[in-house]
Amino acid sequence: KVKMHLHLLDMSLGELAKAIQPLVSDTMSHFLPETILTGGFILAIILDLLIRKSSQKKLTGYFALIVLAGAFVASWYQWVPFIKGNWEGGRMIFPYFQTLVPQFGMAVVDNFAVFFKLLISLAAIFVVLMSLLSREVEERGRRNGEYFSLMLALTLGMFLMPASTDLVMMYISLELVSITSYIMAGFMKENARSSEASMKYVLFGAFSSGLMIYGFSLLYGLTGTTNIVAIQLVLTEGM
Repeated sequence: KVKMHLHLLDMSLGELAKAIQPLVSDTMSHFLPETILTGGFILAIILDLLIRKSSQKKLTGYFALIVLAGAFVASWYQWVPFIKGNWEGGRMIFPYFQTLVPQFGMAVVDNFAVFFKLLISLAAIFVVLMSLLSREVEERGRRNGEYFSLMLALTLGMFLMPASTDLVMMYISLELVSITSYIMAGFMKENARSSEASMKYVLFGAFSSGLMIYGFSLLYGLTGTTNIVAIQLVLTEGM
């Protein structure tokens, strides 16, 4: 009996995997810029560990530039030009089902999100270039790799923010940006002003995060959903 149940379990898991595979493939094909940043962040950490000399830590910065340029190009290909009479809206990714509404997604790929991805990636490239020429960053040579790795993580969070269509995704992306910003604000920890700025930012961010979660809980209690499209539908029907 145990063998038979295990065989049935394997069959069901195999069928489930086959059913989910097209959905995952379609979702990940529209998640390419964020995937590039995620992979670049992990590789930047590994590269920083492999580089021993402080004078060579700038290599992580040049690698970050390549990753950001790749994310910019991948975002550029997601732009859908407007053609009168033949234009498609955004595409939901990471779909899920809820009891109140049909299928929705955690994020969306549309021109609004793509515009901000392009803007954010360009801004990040300029910041990395200025950081490579910065005397303050250069003086912390042994920690330069960490700095540029955090820059990639910060950019990833900012990529997710304009594409979020769910309160959970919005919170996760905002916290990813916030936590990396806390660390980068106190990057020059030998400087008293840098440490003070980081501490004040942490306190302010913790208060803001708690207040935001409280607001999200009210919305979820009123509507029974965390998807912002579904929240709008529920509130409209209620009015």
